[in-house]
Amino acid sequence: MALEVHIIKKLGNFTLKADFTSNGGCSGILGESGCGKSMFLKCIAGIETPDSGSIVLDGNILFDSEKKINLPPQKRNVGYLFQNYALFPTMTVAENIAAGLKAKKKFLSAKDKESIQKTVQQQIERCRLQGLENHYPSQLSGGQQQRTALARMLAVNPSMIMLDEPFSALDSHLKDAMQQEMQEIISNFPGNILIVSHSRDELYRLCDTLSVMSAGIFIRNGNIKEVFQNPVKTQAAILTGCKNISTAVKCGENMLFLPEWGLTLTPAAPIPDSITHAGIRAHYFHFVRKMISPSDVESTVLSDSGTDNMSYKNINHFQAQIVSLDERPFEFDYYLKTDEGTKTFVWKVHKSADSAFKQGDWLEFFIAADDIMMLV
Repeated sequence: MALEVHIIKKLGNFTLKADFTSNGGCSGILGESGCGKSMFLKCIAGIETPDSGSIVLDGNILFDSEKKINLPPQKRNVGYLFQNYALFPTMTVAENIAAGLKAKKKFLSAKDKESIQKTVQQQIERCRLQGLENHYPSQLSGGQQQRTALARMLAVNPSMIMLDEPFSALDSHLKDAMQQEMQEIISNFPGNILIVSHSRDELYRLCDTLSVMSAGIFIRNGNIKEVFQNPVKTQAAILTGCKNISTAVKCGENMLFLPEWGLTLTPAAPIPDSITHAGIRAHYFHFVRKMISPSDVESTVLSDSGTDNMSYKNINHFQAQIVSLDERPFEFDYYLKTDEGTKTFVWKVHKSADSAFKQGDWLEFFIAADDIMMLV
């Protein structure tokens, strides 16, 4: 099932210019708060109207400014899960689930009522709400409210479903469990699924593809693992969680100088002429050895696992000093600086590595050529 969205809508400080296509599966939209993600969903759902453009779902035109087509929300057959779930407070769980089904008919026959009751029961079982049928939203936990809203959305058999920050209202200890349940519920949905979030972890866990949005524009689209591996755009690298980004200058065909860190590196891929920055994720530094001083450059055998067969002279190795460190519940953040650098960069080490480093220590590292992200 194909979704094609090409719309323009003027917002407060910027203009939403969305060019988006999906051929089914679960697509994530990542972006910081206020970048236009929710507005994008509302335009698809028919809650908001674009200034111009078109929205087509499985060949059906939902909106087309030139053809003067703008279907109302109830005729778009698109399920939308709001951030706050938008349950009816005076209705029970069963009544909330049935609300959308009843809204489709002006008059309910006995056969209609029986069919609605059967569908409601199916969704109660599917979303694990047994025993809560007669509870009101105020009597439910955040996770139960979410499952009720999801059941109400699925009950009307939508062509596609859209989830707007589905875990933002949940306590942190509930998020993992709810993401697992959400994964199970949506895994068999045959149509398009769009999930909007500013949490890269949520989207990485649930989605097949990822679109990164910044100030109303999609700046990177693709397979989710490919987008994280090669964000291409500097802002996309930041939004996907890269902690280390430096300005970059191309030196010849295959050398890259990072002036802020005082490093010259050789990436695996060809360096584009348009490069402006380079990024290295904080877990991608490989420790070689502890040093006495930056002049301590005697030959050594790499200590990282899996590096025994790697040629020492053909890798990106360098020395850096720990200028500060932060201890977190499960890892250490070491802030490093080279002898010639002007800014620090961070190296994240899980506590299971049993590192015993302290401020002032000089360490030697290497960076795999594939782990250098070239950005524009």
